[in-house]
Amino acid sequence: MIYSFQPGSYLFLGHDIDFHVMRLKALEEALSDGRFPVYIDYESVNGYGYPSKWFYPDILLVPFAFLAKITNLIFAYKSLLFIMSILCGILMYISMKRMFKSFYIAATSSLIYTFSFYRIQDLFERSALGESLSFTFLPIAFLGFYEIIKGNYKRWYILSIGMTLIIFSHVLSVFLTAITLFLLLIFYLRSLLKETIRIKYLFYSVILTIVLSAYFLFPLIEQLNSNLFYYNTHPLFYLKTFTVDPIMILWGMTAGNIYPNQDKNIFLVSMGLTMGMALVLRLFIKSKYIKIKGVDLGVCIGLLYILASAKFFPWDIFPFSKLEIIRFPWRLYEFACYFFSIAGAYYSYILFKTFTSRCLVFSFYFITIVFVLYNEGNTARNKFEEYNPLTIERNSDNVYGQGALEYISSKVPSIKYPEQREKKVKNLHASTQISEYNINKGITQFEINTLNKTDALELPLFYYKGYHADLNGVNLKVSESKNGLLEIPQIKGQGRVKIQYSGTLIQKLSPYISVLSFVILLICLIQNNRKENNEIY
Repeated sequence: MIYSFQPGSYLFLGHDIDFHVMRLKALEEALSDGRFPVYIDYESVNGYGYPSKWFYPDILLVPFAFLAKITNLIFAYKSLLFIMSILCGILMYISMKRMFKSFYIAATSSLIYTFSFYRIQDLFERSALGESLSFTFLPIAFLGFYEIIKGNYKRWYILSIGMTLIIFSHVLSVFLTAITLFLLLIFYLRSLLKETIRIKYLFYSVILTIVLSAYFLFPLIEQLNSNLFYYNTHPLFYLKTFTVDPIMILWGMTAGNIYPNQDKNIFLVSMGLTMGMALVLRLFIKSKYIKIKGVDLGVCIGLLYILASAKFFPWDIFPFSKLEIIRFPWRLYEFACYFFSIAGAYYSYILFKTFTSRCLVFSFYFITIVFVLYNEGNTARNKFEEYNPLTIERNSDNVYGQGALEYISSKVPSIKYPEQREKKVKNLHASTQISEYNINKGITQFEINTLNKTDALELPLFYYKGYHADLNGVNLKVSESKNGLLEIPQIKGQGRVKIQYSGTLIQKLSPYISVLSFVILLICLIQNNRKENNEIY
């Protein structure tokens, strides 16, 4: 997969790759200079600082940031994709083996899911790192839900671990996962009400998820409540914008890796041939099997999610209009991939009874996947430019490598403002003297003399909660200017002013909450395991 899509010492310039590589780079720098876990990417956006960490979780990137320190960003990023793909297959296998008690179903569904075409697009063409990471941990969340609803509800913590890992991957994916689990909950509500103790453990899992994910969740909520951002007031897209013709959806379900007319500029988000094959198999099954209702339910939800990407879907009508935050309806394909992977494995398990026939089916899926990877890799080579994050220059053409700057204050006049505004401290009184202005590793310092007048200063830094300023070691109040920048509203005297992002109390405490919660959970699991072993003997 790496050979097909990212050969040599470079990456392909996928849609969001610059943004995610910069996240990895900012994390590497924070680990190097001791700012982790509270930091801001101070080099981003012409030095105005961008806190992608508080909106995109970074904890899963930490091992690869260390790897980048001893190798380079390109090798670390490729290693991230490789290891997470292997882990995705392993976790899918383990969860399916637990649910279906079948080696064949576990192995086949793992193969189809890990190399589902939409996931491949996420990894390379879209370079949607957060969403592709969530693929890895989605099976854990669904296994945990299965244990609470149908299995051993005393394993309720599995759902919490799965949801926490998805939160640490991509916050929008956990939102969509919750919606999907709610749909499943409605279907199983009658049986759940017969054993109300399962509802109690479902509630426990929600509480545990919140405290386990405190490292990211609490600072995120704090930042979202502190301000209005561009995504609130300057929406770049609407869900309806990214819907497609039904015929193109059908194309994506059959020959998703071969673009119509071979137009290299076309972008067609697709499910791929392996998913379409899974649905065809269902047409040949007539007998009733114990778990086929649950598998069919997943297929129905997957079909509904695929139809949601069609132009006729009423995204502008309540309640769908309230989901505008997901931006792209094709994000739902992730869950369709999960359900269809299970269906493809389970349906073929029913239809093909012998070891030889099942090996042939598995081999057919394998060969199809190799063909998809090879063909899509060639398409990518013709479609994308080579990308080297070690040499690329940041400029306004790629919006500083930070996507659409959705997380700057809505007061900022425009995303071009950091270029248009002079990069200097601005004051209200012309008589104020500012000298020796310099920035070093995110710490802004300068000498000031207000000549016995109270002044207000606006700095070339985006405002975010967590900034601190002092004059000669005495704390100064900071606020947001009318332009969405960091402002010192009242300052008087002379001396050295120092401004840095040192974080909030919540940002500093939340990692300890997560670690403490994990340690307590681990101790409880060990004690419970000992208790079960004693009961056996």
